[in-house]
Amino acid sequence: MKLANTVLLVTVLMFTGVGLVHAATGQDLYQQQCSACHGATGAGDGPQAGQNGLAAPKPLTQSVTERMVVEKAMMQGVNNVPGHGNAPLFVGDELQKLIDYVYKLAKP
Repeated sequence: MKLANTVLLVTVLMFTGVGLVHAATGQDLYQQQCSACHGATGAGDGPQAGQNGLAAPKPLTQSVTERMVVEKAMMQGVNNVPGHGNAPLFVGDELQKLIDYVYKLAKP
């Protein structure tokens, strides 16, 4: 019975995208979803910055004055950019990890 419960738990975790070995960090999430435009260090120089009719993002060090600025941008949006309010990519704990990481990049 114990083995069956373990197999069931692992199966559920696999289908929900939750890993037993690795939980995504804020840095992981940033690299996967944000760095293409914002750049690896938040300088606004990612390989897709300024494409698709969108202005290149300002460096995070210029645009982030406090943690709430990051949270507001991700929750409410900025210039109709995907993942910035109009199509949130993260919720709950993942969102908080990402906000923490972005704020850390902006305030080294």
